[in-house]
Amino acid sequence: MTSSAIANTQTQLIQIQTPKAALEAAFCAPENARGTIIFAYDAGDRRQNPQNERIAEMLQQEGFATLLFDLLMDDEERLDVLGKLSFDIPLLAGRLDCAAEWVCRNESTSGLPMGYFGAGTGAAAALVASLQRPDTLAAIVSRAGRADLAAGILPEIKPPTLFIVESQSPEFSEHCRTARRTLTEKKLVAVPGASCFFGEPESLENIIALTVAWFRQHLLGGTSVPQQPRERPHIDSCSFGRIRIDGKDYTDDVLVFAGRDVVNWWHKDTHFIRCGDIDQILQQEPESLIIGTGTRGNLKLESPVYSLLKNRGIRYQQETTERACVLFNQETNKGVKTAGAFHLNC
Repeated sequence: MTSSAIANTQTQLIQIQTPKAALEAAFCAPENARGTIIFAYDAGDRRQNPQNERIAEMLQQEGFATLLFDLLMDDEERLDVLGKLSFDIPLLAGRLDCAAEWVCRNESTSGLPMGYFGAGTGAAAALVASLQRPDTLAAIVSRAGRADLAAGILPEIKPPTLFIVESQSPEFSEHCRTARRTLTEKKLVAVPGASCFFGEPESLENIIALTVAWFRQHLLGGTSVPQQPRERPHIDSCSFGRIRIDGKDYTDDVLVFAGRDVVNWWHKDTHFIRCGDIDQILQQEPESLIIGTGTRGNLKLESPVYSLLKNRGIRYQQETTERACVLFNQETNKGVKTAGAFHLNC
């Protein structure tokens, strides 16, 4: 797909007719489109959302037509205070199928392979709606999807399905792991460092790369989904004499580096840190160093250590270990190359 073809592509505002509503939609078909992706979102996540539009734009650059539409009308969403319509998955799935019917009848997309991109309850709707088109729907991508809302029909779903979840959302991850055990062809990817709704710029780029690769593979027969880089380490919890990192418990002082590397940290003096005690840290050349000084903050750094870190251009913060764990997670979630040094006792 050439840049000139993309530049000449225009978005059309259309209406999808359903039995009880006319839903507004944005349709865009690049010249010589090779497939169509229909987007289905949570009721509160509108098609004009910049994140949604960015994903659609990148799919268009890969030669896919896109259809973004709202599963509820403005009036319905405004009056749906209790979420009755927002969680009515059969209703939402029926409306998504109406959009698929429009795509199948549209001159520029008729006969092209088709995929669904769903988020939240929209992902549940996509899973349910796939049952109506087992022979024409080629693939599904679920971003933070509520697969649990479609649990009853999961064994019947045929299209290859990619579940993209936030690494910091165990709830969504568990929903999707349950679904993955049921579906025939599926993949679960946790985006490193992603918080709720994938608000980080790097998380969006990961979503785009995974989504494009999945649809290219299953709609066009292209390359497989790219491998994710190693996740950043995450400290799950800490208490006196114990720290849990990525599900594993440690009972000795530890150093934690990017790439999820964790090593025991031996320092000659129990309560004082000298320059030689941070050699392993300096070898990693981190941008930031977080130091946990123990439950009561009894671990002290000698003055030359501060000078050494400053000369190496390493930003450092020292707090009680409980507080330091929080700071460490915050830094790594920002994408900062961070090292952590944690004293687990007094």
